[in-house]
Amino acid sequence: MTSVKRIEAGQYSVSDGRFIVKHGSSWYVLKSDGTIDFGPLSTLATEKEFVTEGITSVGNHNFHPSMTVGRVKKSLMLI
Repeated sequence: MTSVKRIEAGQYSVSDGRFIVKHGSSWYVLKSDGTIDFGPLSTLATEKEFVTEGITSVGNHNFHPSMTVGRVKKSLMLI
């Protein structure tokens, strides 16, 4: 089973070596080499669903950008 652990606001590590990061108002799953594996999505919950279940349903997406929490611009590079 894949687990997700918070590093800091807008950055999470996945037990399989990937990362979930927020950039602008969108969330991305990054591979360990920093390339985008999946995204953008508008909620952290849908990215967590993708890394744990391998799928995500469109019905769970929140497409309105003002509904996302903490729209803090983050770099896609994890240093």
